[in-house]
Amino acid sequence: MLQWELSPFSVTPAASVLIKRFYSSNLFQEDIDSALSDRSPAFSSHLSRAEQRITAHRELDQVRLHLELLQLERGSADVLRSRFQKLQMFCCHLQDVLRDHAPLRQRLLRPHGRTHLPVPATCIGKFVVEVMQMFLDFIETLEQKISSERSRPSAPERLAQMVSITQTLRILTVNKTVCV
Repeated sequence: MLQWELSPFSVTPAASVLIKRFYSSNLFQEDIDSALSDRSPAFSSHLSRAEQRITAHRELDQVRLHLELLQLERGSADVLRSRFQKLQMFCCHLQDVLRDHAPLRQRLLRPHGRTHLPVPATCIGKFVVEVMQMFLDFIETLEQKISSERSRPSAPERLAQMVSITQTLRILTVNKTVCV
């Protein structure tokens, strides 16, 4: 037999023995499928233990990932809480200043007797008014950013997305290895 005449799908002697045994035992595909679909023990105890280890590792990886996400969420919540408290204090201070905005402006515009300021009071008042406008703009943009931050997906939604993506990646890698 020449080398170019060999088929890559040539039947080996072991395969021919199995085929003869298959036809002689009258096994059908349904019987094989039902035997494989049962959750009966694997071919050997080593395989069943290996399967148990693999499932345990998979569950452990999922638990570790969930724990890591919870720790990350807790850490970010601690940072955000302190920043939010500081921001609330700053906003309360700005609200107090804005309540007193009109009297403050009038007081700064009023000339003081026998005081010599390096900058005229009218200029200071004008700058204070501009700074207050800047603060108001800052508060508006801050409220917009806070509302957009609240509308972002939460950690469980992100976890569900990550799980679905990893499952699709596993399916793709399995399909790729099967095709190769």
